[in-house]
Amino acid sequence: MDNVTKGSLHCINCHFNFDIEEGVSIFGLKLDHKEERIKEIKAENEWTSTANDLQSHINFAKSSSQKGKQIIDYIEAFDENSMNRRKVLDIGSGWGCFQAWQFASRGYDVTATEICPEFIFASDKVVKECYFERVITDCTVLPFKDQSFDIVFCKETLHHINDPKSLLDEIWRVCSPNGLIIIKEPCVSSLLKLFITKVNRAARIGITHHFRTSNEYMETINDITSNPVINRESFTKDFRFIRYIPFSDFINNLSIIILGSDFEVFGIKRTDYKSEVQVNREIIPININELNLAQIKYYRDDLIPEVLKLFY
Repeated sequence: MDNVTKGSLHCINCHFNFDIEEGVSIFGLKLDHKEERIKEIKAENEWTSTANDLQSHINFAKSSSQKGKQIIDYIEAFDENSMNRRKVLDIGSGWGCFQAWQFASRGYDVTATEICPEFIFASDKVVKECYFERVITDCTVLPFKDQSFDIVFCKETLHHINDPKSLLDEIWRVCSPNGLIIIKEPCVSSLLKLFITKVNRAARIGITHHFRTSNEYMETINDITSNPVINRESFTKDFRFIRYIPFSDFINNLSIIILGSDFEVFGIKRTDYKSEVQVNREIIPININELNLAQIKYYRDDLIPEVLKLFY
């Protein structure tokens, strides 16, 4: 069957038609979050195109991609059934969908999801290198059947959600029995949280951005996964000079206590979990004509080609 690049999908439950443009399936936003989400989409693009220069974005993509490879290596080492887990859902793929690309390049059957249309549409050059499905959707109402994916990967998305439990419940729902759940988040310490919320630059332009501790996330993660493996990396890990000074391990551990850490959780889906929250799944289709997609040119012509040079 040929890939569909333009058309529509009809939902027999909600009776909406959802567009397909340039091979991207465009689903909906939660009706009670529509205005908030549209504001956030615009703010995310403003942030990406103005908050950092091109080289900063390239450096971030390089670091993120290297970390992505390490995560996949860890999955395949950690999980004795990894070769049987081939269907991957990447939640909050970001501009370029590079993590989804990393999975796809290793032979996984990948679906990338993102709420920002520009981020998804601009990944067309990446998809040409290694194909994966792309879906524009609100991640708190994922348009997939229960138990659809063997691996659900969610990187640096939970802090954009007012109620992270709503997303964690969706992750549990779409993950297959005995499936693997992977969550990566930057987490602050309780001490830093007291101060950093007062200087939240992203929130000032409309991006939902919550600073949480790892313990706050683990309250729900422990409910949906069995015996999760937790990795923490100090925010100072990229300061190379630290490794050459005495007591470098002590300094890194102290920084985790004082500042927080990059926080990774790997766990097998629990089958005995039942959410106590009744989710409102009423959605409204995203009308692509309501959005200003001018930033696609910046991603397609300036940012992503420079990032791809890192890999070829």
